[in-house]
Amino acid sequence: CSTATEYGYGEGYSSSKGSSTCDTCTEDFFRSGDYCVECTLGMNCDAEGATLKELPVAKHYFRFNEDSNGVYSCEDYKYAKNCIGSGNATNASVSSSRRLDSTSGAEDDDADEAVETSTAGDATCLPTATGPLCGVCRDGAYIDDVEEQCVECTNYELPPRVMVVICLVALLLTGAIAYKLFILARRVSPHETMNKVEVQEVQAKFEDMMESNMTDKQREFRAKMTLLQMKLAPKFKIIITFSQLVGGFGFALAVSFREPYTSLVGGIASITETISLNIFSMAPFECYYYGTNYFSNLVFSTTYPIVLSIVLMVLHRLDQVCKKEGSPWFSIFLALTYLILPSTAVKIFYCFKWDSFCDGTINFEDGAIANDGVCDGQENLEGYRHFLAVDYSIEGGTLE
Repeated sequence: CSTATEYGYGEGYSSSKGSSTCDTCTEDFFRSGDYCVECTLGMNCDAEGATLKELPVAKHYFRFNEDSNGVYSCEDYKYAKNCIGSGNATNASVSSSRRLDSTSGAEDDDADEAVETSTAGDATCLPTATGPLCGVCRDGAYIDDVEEQCVECTNYELPPRVMVVICLVALLLTGAIAYKLFILARRVSPHETMNKVEVQEVQAKFEDMMESNMTDKQREFRAKMTLLQMKLAPKFKIIITFSQLVGGFGFALAVSFREPYTSLVGGIASITETISLNIFSMAPFECYYYGTNYFSNLVFSTTYPIVLSIVLMVLHRLDQVCKKEGSPWFSIFLALTYLILPSTAVKIFYCFKWDSFCDGTINFEDGAIANDGVCDGQENLEGYRHFLAVDYSIEGGTLE
């Protein structure tokens, strides 16, 4: 068969025992219709007789359905560990599927049996993952940023950074309450003898005493540090804000930056995301409300800073009306604009990037198996499909 080029055969063709025609394909080839097509990266064609319907998919690769020859690298797009390949298709067991979906019934049993024998779609995913390139976690599972794969919600543990933030917030609240109680106790204390003017006089005397005890070098050093702070503070704020915004460009525009700037941007983004107290970033919200997606995160992330800003400005205005000195609310509002709003803008940038995949047969003529070939939308297929890059559970329109 491999040399019978005059009959339309050639390299890759073979015949099964007792057959009078070249009805099968050799290693490194798979059969599609009457043709033997060379396998490419992501296909396990180590044995003779591979077909398009049962095309073996390698670990960390994915194809959409049994009629598609488009094999995609999960590592290049999403979470490689979610894609176990068709050689481990039985890992997507019925019991695991039932554990993650409490509504399973007779129809689900039939579907699970079909999935186990398939070499495409969810059959090549972890039991906790589903969707295109296994990039969507099933109900009852969430994406673990450390493991970079979908894990069951029952295994969730608070990340150390979240625990640190919770402890800091608890300490700040405790300190604020204790301070308020202390001030209130002093106001009602019968031993309170100093009025506000006397307190200011004592403070002024203390400052004068400290000033008189300072040497000329100490005064000069203090002046230099004050001037340096005035010069660096605005620049530092600009760097923080700009780096947060630029951090979103890399993902949305598919560009990369050199080290150590990449690590700097990543560190700033992680810190500000934690400080912002965004509940979507602190805990897997999808474990509590099934069906939560990136749009839910986006709506919350864009509205809660506005609401919080309004509350802070109202508190600041009340302090002005009451002629209260040293009101902290406006300073907190400014800190909010520097830390939270840029990270919110980054989330908006993420909505501009969509990944496109071929759900049909990629053109054989130019040998293209990756997503740079012509997508032939066959019967009951829809050609190219588009998914929000940050959340593959959100699908856009199709291009036939």
